[in-house]
Order: sequence, then C-alpha cells, then structure tokens
Amino acid sequence: MRATASSLPLDAKRKPARRRGIEAWYPYYAGFTEEFARGVIGELACHPSVCVMDPWNGSGTTTRIAHALGHRASGFDLNPVASLVASAKIAHASDAQHVVGLAKRISEVAPVDSDAADPLRAWLAPCVVGQYRAIERTLLAEMATTASGESASALAGNFPPLVSFLLLALVRTAREFATVYKGTNPTWIRPGDQRKRAIRTL
Repeated sequence: MRATASSLPLDAKRKPARRRGIEAWYPYYAGFTEEFARGVIGELACHPSVCVMDPWNGSGTTTRIAHALGHRASGFDLNPVASLVASAKIAHASDAQHVVGLAKRISEVAPVDSDAADPLRAWLAPCVVGQYRAIERTLLAEMATTASGESASALAGNFPPLVSFLLLALVRTAREFATVYKGTNPTWIRPGDQRKRAIRTL
C-alpha cells in the first residue's frame, strides 16, 4: 500500500536514540528518518523507472531507500564526508568476496613516514597517521585507479560503494584513536588534548 500525505511522519528528523544499524555508521545530526524517506518516495515515485534525486543528500538516507525500493537515485552534497557515507550505504553484501585478499595484504603493509604537515597529525599520534596513510594508499591503489592507471586521491570522491565503505571503516577506526573536543554545535569538532594524543597509539 502506498503512503498518503496524511500518513507521512510529521517529525522527519532522526533522533539520536533511533540511529541504529546503517544509520549509526555516521550520526549525521541533520538526517531524517528512514520511515520518512520511504514514505515520501513511495508517495511520489510511483513507477520503478523514476529516478530519485536529492540535491542535499547528506549521509544518504534518500538514495539508500530509493535503491532499496528499486529506483535509480542520485544524491549530491557539498560535504565530502557525507558523500562518502552516502556511497558506502549502498554497498552490497556480495561485494565482501572482494575484500578477503585485500584485507590480508593490508595487514602486511608497513606504516609510512607521516608528513609533519599532514592534517591528521592534529588529531592522531604520528605512528597512527603513518599506519592510516599506508592503509589508505594500499586501498586506493588496488581498488580506485584513474583511467590512466594512477591511484585516485582520497579527496577525489565519486568512489564505488565498496571503496567508500572501506574508506569509511578506516575513518571510523581512526576516530577511535583521535582526541576530540566536542562543543555544543554537533556540526563542528576540534582536536583535543595533545598530551592524550601522544599515548593513543596502535
């Protein structure tokens, strides 16, 4: 049964307590609920051939639900991290077969010397930054190359969903080692105590 306008949830915003499963991967504060997206798409996208577009896609609830309902979907966002999360959310479980060998190779990668100007050093101990960059470099070299055969930049965006998923996993892991100061605005965080950063290592 299709949703009607009167049956759509009036409060579309996703509350922290409802961020679970995929929606907990990246707790985007402005995200709306899966139920709201499903209701709106069900109401408006009446035919499977309809392409759903969200010009402020955020962390990708719209595009994920549209894909799940069998529609083509395009989402855009100025925030590169949000776009990475949105892409990661549409990775398929069947993609996991491509990860086993890659995981073994990544586990054998030696850390690289981190550049003193690397912005991650404001958040992480140098040895963690070296390991992060080594894993990132290996991942992009094996799974995200340009038409000329060069590794794509981590800032390039537009990665296949599986690559986005693995990069997101790397970001989330690194965040566990970061020292973070959180203010009252959930959009912004800044590096925390440098003394704590020095001891939070792999």
